[in-house]
Amino acid sequence: MSIFAHLIQQSQGHRPSQLRLLYATKATAPINADEILFVSRLVELAKRQSGIDVALRLHLTGVSKDDIANAKGLPEQTVVGRVSGEDLEAALGAENDRSGTVCYVCGPPAMTDSMVEYLSGRKGMESRRVLCEKWW
Repeated sequence: MSIFAHLIQQSQGHRPSQLRLLYATKATAPINADEILFVSRLVELAKRQSGIDVALRLHLTGVSKDDIANAKGLPEQTVVGRVSGEDLEAALGAENDRSGTVCYVCGPPAMTDSMVEYLSGRKGMESRRVLCEKWW
């Protein structure tokens, strides 16, 4: 959350031209976006941005597509299920455009370990540009 907010709020010339945030969490129906940690703030920050190509994608487990369709306050790109390799590939973009890509993974140890390994092994990526923070 803090890195996303920091990048969005940077002055022109000090922030990235593109920012992709994949945010995953468990939810319960009926979905209340205000009760999902950080979601309302992330949506607001993404709307306020200027000069950055921002994509916020929310992955929810524990709910159905119908639950998402009936919810208010969620990002436009809200899907059911965990973040997949395909999702990570889409966020990384084209292989030849990854030289300046930096990834930050935060979450439970098993998830961060698998995502860091996956991202570090992608063409055009280097392990030094894949950072992580594990919840203990």
